[in-house]
Amino acid sequence: MKKFSMQVAAIAVLALLGCGGSKTAGSGSTTATTGTGATGTHSSSSGTGAGAIGGSSGASTGASTNSSGSTEGSGSTTTSASSGSTAASASSTGSTGSTASTSSTASSTSGSTAAASTGASSDSGSTSGTTTASTGSGSDSGSTAASTTGSTASSSTAASTTGSTSSTSSTSTTTGTSSTSSTSSTSSTGTTGGSTGTTGTVDAGPSCGNGVLDPGEECDDHNTLNLDGCDASCHYEVITRLTTLNFATVQAPTGCTPRTNDLGRNAFNAQALTAALNPDLNAAIDAGSENLFLDFSHLDDATGTNDTGFTIGLAGGALDPAKGAWPGNNPMDWWFLADAQSFDTNGVALNTLTNGTITNHTLTAGSATDTIIVPLQIAGQVSPFQITETHFFATVGTNNNLPAPPPATIDSTLKVLETLSATSSTTGLCGNVTVASLAAIAMPQALASGGSFACTNVAYTYCGDGQPVGSSCNSLLDVLIGGCVVNYQVAPGLTIPVTAINSDSQPDVPGNGNNTVTTLTAASSTHKVTVPTGDGDAYSLYLQLAAKRVHFTGETCGATSTCQNGTTCVSGVCQ
Repeated sequence: MKKFSMQVAAIAVLALLGCGGSKTAGSGSTTATTGTGATGTHSSSSGTGAGAIGGSSGASTGASTNSSGSTEGSGSTTTSASSGSTAASASSTGSTGSTASTSSTASSTSGSTAAASTGASSDSGSTSGTTTASTGSGSDSGSTAASTTGSTASSSTAASTTGSTSSTSSTSTTTGTSSTSSTSSTSSTGTTGGSTGTTGTVDAGPSCGNGVLDPGEECDDHNTLNLDGCDASCHYEVITRLTTLNFATVQAPTGCTPRTNDLGRNAFNAQALTAALNPDLNAAIDAGSENLFLDFSHLDDATGTNDTGFTIGLAGGALDPAKGAWPGNNPMDWWFLADAQSFDTNGVALNTLTNGTITNHTLTAGSATDTIIVPLQIAGQVSPFQITETHFFATVGTNNNLPAPPPATIDSTLKVLETLSATSSTTGLCGNVTVASLAAIAMPQALASGGSFACTNVAYTYCGDGQPVGSSCNSLLDVLIGGCVVNYQVAPGLTIPVTAINSDSQPDVPGNGNNTVTTLTAASSTHKVTVPTGDGDAYSLYLQLAAKRVHFTGETCGATSTCQNGTTCVSGVCQ
């Protein structure tokens, strides 16, 4: 966002007919003065009166500085009689002169009209008689009006006005063209006396990144970066961290396609999920080693009550050492460093759920075309699940409050959601995990030969720490087809065989518009599964979770190329 500053000042233009106190007589019955501005118009109409232009000085009323003008009236008017000397209303700066008429129905105006000032504006000189409602309008704001009896200064909405005046016929018209609109409104009564106007500075727009909380900003942290608590447009970053995450063992909610949940109900053994895999996953979350975040973008209602048109990014990250030792128990507003690999160089999440909608705290997001990657810890190893046709259903908690810093400069009235829950049978994250993505995930070391929970029915080969799946090691897909039976300790010195992954767990979602899935088989010697080229089949998946508000305070990195534009990777952190 840009910061725009607009200063409106009074500009004086010497009256073409009233300069130096010269006297000019005009005749006519009606006078209309019209100024046309870039963003507004101004007109004033005079009543009937009589008088002569005089050079005497009178007091001015309205919001003006060093402006003088007078009307000497004699004779009679049809509406409000004016006699003697009457003070005129004006708002120009440093202009002198006065206007009057010499016949029973006449008026005179300056040839070059007007200067707008903050507070009020007027044509040069004054008009005797009765004048009502002189108005000016513009696209920014305001109108200027004067309703007076006696001598009245009419309102102008323009600066740098040029034009010409005719006053010798029954109708006299002054036309001007202006370039600047007035942004104020004033109503004044033309009585003797004067008031001094003011010239003000209006901040027309915020300047994000200046460290000052400007209008329209929720926060300002002296920069225009994302992922540091205050985003690039100076809006608070609503980030929640998963505090629980479980493979569900029931069918997925309505809205998931399909609802089968093949991985949770058929591939993974329910006993293994509830006794080992899910507890291990949540223990890692509690320890601060498993960190998954939901990054809400374009969320206008930060309380999470009602909103539409936002997105939710799914990202990884790590504890920020600057916050201190992790206390466990998943505290609110803790500090984390976002994983730069989860974001592009503008700090925007790469894995995103679209079509975000919240209605009375009920959240839905995702679509048949949304694909995200969810890094899940299985048997102690992070396995990035690629999930297609992703949908998310959750309930946003009703508690909301002002977050703790960062950022330090924040709107004190801001209220932000605290928690969300997707743990019931009607909520959660669902989608389909592609066969191809499972074939690219190395199997957990714990389940391989020599591992702490080595499969006893098949001797799988671990690929090595950080190594990709190759021809001589096994993938997670290989384990899904070959199955895995582990010895589970139920008491000191007592173990029993437990099927962790059922053998021959075939995908259930046909890909590429097919009606059936391709049956997968494993080689007898290597236990490896060959995935047909272009195979789009998948396993349906349903996860249940809960999340709590936290802060991003920066990004981890391996190279500057992964950091946001304008930052550099230093000691593993983008700076």
